[in-house]
Amino acid sequence: MTFREKSIAIQIAAILLVYGFYGIRYWGQPLTGAGGAVGLVVGITISMTVLTVIAHVVLAGRLRQERLDERDRVIRLRGSRNAYHVLTMTNWCVLALILTNTRHGLLLLAVLGAFALAELARLGSEMLYYRLGT
Repeated sequence: MTFREKSIAIQIAAILLVYGFYGIRYWGQPLTGAGGAVGLVVGITISMTVLTVIAHVVLAGRLRQERLDERDRVIRLRGSRNAYHVLTMTNWCVLALILTNTRHGLLLLAVLGAFALAELARLGSEMLYYRLGT
């Protein structure tokens, strides 16, 4: 695997670990007040940042990063397009939850989940395009 493919794999693993941990931890708990919701968002942000920075430092020490070429740019654009479609669909689902008077804590988890799914779609698409060689 190239540096970019390993970087994508690291990001996918980090998203699954961090969002999975916080999703399980806060599922069913009321996120009342600014402390609960802000604490969740800050915790996810710090965890993702620390985990991916450490993993990329280790990866950069072992592999040499390649220059970005036209193929890499096309793969990134295709991945971003796919993420846009997923984010659009999940936003409609969140809007449906809003119309059904869903609790605010669950709405926050739904919004964070929508962003996580879109990012997983982008990264998964990029990994697939690299594996297929297109």
